[in-house]
Amino acid sequence: MKHTDRILEIISNSADPVTLKQIQEQLELNPGTVSGSLVFLCKCGKVCREKIERASGTGPKMQWAYKLVDTVEKIN
Repeated sequence: MKHTDRILEIISNSADPVTLKQIQEQLELNPGTVSGSLVFLCKCGKVCREKIERASGTGPKMQWAYKLVDTVEKIN
């Protein structure tokens, strides 16, 4: 199974948007591979990203999260 298919599976199984770190931990891949795959999926229109508040940890208050694109959003 390709990395992109595995990432799509994780995103589709989650009710909430998923962060790069969550995907990386579940698939045990390096951040570059996950990031590159997410960019590809965003450009293909399968996934969109949005800023969410960071739940815990240090660093910026907001972080990117990924979710599947609704078919209704594609039409508009």
